[in-house]
Amino acid sequence: MLMNPVHAELRPEWLLESLSQDAAPERVIPEEPPWTWSLDAYTINPPHAEAYVTPMLRADRDALHLEARYNYEDRDTASFWVGRNYDWSDEVQTHLVPMAGLVTGQTDGAALGCELDSTWKRLNLYLETEYLFDFGNSDDDFLFTWTELTFAASERFYFGIVGQRTRVYDTDLSVDWGPLVGCQFGQVSASFYWFNPERGDSYGAFTVGYSRAGATATAGAVCASATGANFWCEPGPAPSFDTRTRSGPRRTSSSCTLSPPSRCSSSATSAFASARSFFGSGITGPRSG
Repeated sequence: MLMNPVHAELRPEWLLESLSQDAAPERVIPEEPPWTWSLDAYTINPPHAEAYVTPMLRADRDALHLEARYNYEDRDTASFWVGRNYDWSDEVQTHLVPMAGLVTGQTDGAALGCELDSTWKRLNLYLETEYLFDFGNSDDDFLFTWTELTFAASERFYFGIVGQRTRVYDTDLSVDWGPLVGCQFGQVSASFYWFNPERGDSYGAFTVGYSRAGATATAGAVCASATGANFWCEPGPAPSFDTRTRSGPRRTSSSCTLSPPSRCSSSATSAFASARSFFGSGITGPRSG
């Protein structure tokens, strides 16, 4: 039945506004991708040299990766890095960060490097490599590596093997290897490394790490673009990350498009493979409010 135009004009404005609000879903502007960060401090007691600490700070936002290191390439030397995050999630979850950096201090130079973190069930492989171009003498160019292969014995404890190549201190071997054991409680982790245990000049290292992950986009919200277009956002996985190794926390990101019914999916990918993928589906990473 057609409505009498006179009656339509007599409808109060508040009723029309109420009907309009009921028909349209609530619009929520999606938040920017959050920053996530991790801080690790490695205490190393090398043979025939004084013990020292290597702090490493990482910060990630979506694809951007920032990193700072000290006492890594040399004593009293700092390096500053920028890179890009790449993630592949399948049966094997992989996180790759190619990056470039500047080195200053007792050693000055430029460096190219990458970090690779790959998890399959309870196995985790972490590789950290860097090639330093020394500004003072090209003969001092050097390849640094750090590798960990670990197995999760339980929800909190893991063990494996570690290998590294460094010039911060001298040993008789070009690559030092040994066992590692560690534990993780929420956002805090601790690991112990024993290098070259079969030799008389064996030495140890101990690390404590803390990681903080940002929140994902609100589940079930309706995203609103700058042009006012509406589209639905579905919930994504909880943020998860792994603080066991040198890799940073897993990043979370959300993205929306304008093609209805587009989805705003939040994704989480882990530095140091995610605890959920590492320990099994029963484990979820911590959430930040």
